[in-house]
Amino acid sequence: MAACPLHSKRVSKVAYSKLSTFLETFSCIKNSINLNTSLILLCLLFATSCTNQETSEEIAQRIDRSLMCPVCPAETLDQSQSELAKQMKSVIREQLSDGKTDQEIINYFVLRYGEEVLSSPPKAGSNLVAWITPVIILILITLIISIKLLKKSIVTKNEI
Repeated sequence: MAACPLHSKRVSKVAYSKLSTFLETFSCIKNSINLNTSLILLCLLFATSCTNQETSEEIAQRIDRSLMCPVCPAETLDQSQSELAKQMKSVIREQLSDGKTDQEIINYFVLRYGEEVLSSPPKAGSNLVAWITPVIILILITLIISIKLLKKSIVTKNEI
């Protein structure tokens, strides 16, 4: 008879041997799973950190798409071929190389040309109406259609 390491009870040598083998196997599997999990998480972390890095040109192109050309009707900077748009693009790249953030660059152009230079209206103040109105219209249309379908199904049930 041997003492069980887990319960301090007496067990047969065969049971103790089987228990010891099981615990060793479980420990190896557990360590292997932890190692595999750690390696997978490390690979995923590395992959996501590599893909999230934007080059300054990609940032500049994103800013180009978010600003309207002040002299061109309904064209963003990346669509416009005007001289002013080319100058604005070069200012964007210059400011990015100076280490400014994209929000600082956008604020620079908003101060210079006004909020009309933004390709999408800011989500504040009176412009909030432009963002909320489509959602409200969609909800109203959904409600009207639902009510009409409900009434139609009630009328159909009453006729039967």
